[in-house]
Amino acid sequence: MARPRRRAGREREGGLLEEGAGRKWYLANGRGQTLVLDLYRTEGAAAAALLVHGLGSSRRVQRMSRLARELNRRGLDAWVADFPNHGNEASGGFEGLSFPAWVEDLRLLLETARPHYDRLFLFGHSLGGTACLAAALEEAAGGGQAPRQGGRLAGVAVMSAPSWPLANPEYQERLEAWRERGYLLRFDERAPDFLLPWRYAAEILERYPRPAWEKALGRLAVPLLVVHGSEDEVIPPEEGRRLVALVPGARLELFDAGHEWRNFSTQKKANRLVADFFAALAGAPAPAGGSPRGAQAPPVPGTAGGGAGPVPAAPPATGPRLRLLPGRLALLSLPAGAPLPGWAREPRAAGLAACLRSDEELSLVLPEEAVPPGREAAGGWRALALEGPLDLALVGVLEGLLRPLAAAGVPVFALSSYRTDFLLVPEERLAEALAALRQAGFRLEGAE
Repeated sequence: MARPRRRAGREREGGLLEEGAGRKWYLANGRGQTLVLDLYRTEGAAAAALLVHGLGSSRRVQRMSRLARELNRRGLDAWVADFPNHGNEASGGFEGLSFPAWVEDLRLLLETARPHYDRLFLFGHSLGGTACLAAALEEAAGGGQAPRQGGRLAGVAVMSAPSWPLANPEYQERLEAWRERGYLLRFDERAPDFLLPWRYAAEILERYPRPAWEKALGRLAVPLLVVHGSEDEVIPPEEGRRLVALVPGARLELFDAGHEWRNFSTQKKANRLVADFFAALAGAPAPAGGSPRGAQAPPVPGTAGGGAGPVPAAPPATGPRLRLLPGRLALLSLPAGAPLPGWAREPRAAGLAACLRSDEELSLVLPEEAVPPGREAAGGWRALALEGPLDLALVGVLEGLLRPLAAAGVPVFALSSYRTDFLLVPEERLAEALAALRQAGFRLEGAE
């Protein structure tokens, strides 16, 4: 990393100041406020992760130091930011809290770090993770800015994050009352009278309406790791599942944890997972014992300091989990008014069976052995089940599954149940289908 230059005065937008000999730096945001930064650096780092706290969690940024040190052990720098209006009294306490302004500050931080690295990563906890997603989406869209020079955004990881800035159940249940009253009272041990103004929600509804937001997530172009606590009561784990379903190739990892990850051992495992995820995308080696804080990350192919060639693809098996079901299936079509045959009603302990009646036909999906001899059927299909349950309001789930198979020219028969989706592919094309799904980042079970 090229050492940031000292600049006099905090009023200059994007100007970094060093304060003393420690790791403290300051970044003016152009609104008369200052981001307070802790820079955890390692010699010769070619990549860095920007670590973002949650809503109103200014005083909890020190928890990020543990993840920062894990990143240092893998040859990456870490920038831990304390954003204005999240409880930092020096920047106005909670006054002026704004999600779009938060994202704007995060993008400014990206632009400030960009000249010093080949690759950049974003990590955020809770709503800070959603802010990272917003910044990544605006980065991909260009945000109206001129072409950027320097390091590219190469990956995002979020922990306990909602799938949309207002997806917090507390907000959804009280949205109308919030609108009518003009504020939402948040009970917080650090600020028991913390009032969240309706303006905060109104800005999100205007700038990030949910349908457009979820459609944009379907086009997110960087690898995404979603880490969530299975016991999270603030942002339920269903939000993590929803987020993974919205982003093709995203990866979900559940831990036995609540929203604040208070168990040190579990938090350490999650931090190592995130650090390994970023290190793999950066091309940095995994730590081999000890703490090589001075280790230099190797040159990255296709970037400054590396050899010629394309940037390495994201590691495989980072997306949603698909399970290959046992047995071969047959597809049958009967007349629309035909009764359901007795041989199709027999209970089955395992496998997949489906019945769909329309005005034109009675369609059946059954194990091959359940079809009587001489009955016309299209056999030889294998089924893949997407890990569920899935929210019924999700969009783009099947599209994310079908896109790689369509590109590989594999025929697909798709089914959806109340809880999840199924893909049926011809057994003779199964190997091609599995290879295409693996290449797209899906994790496969039962397909070894």
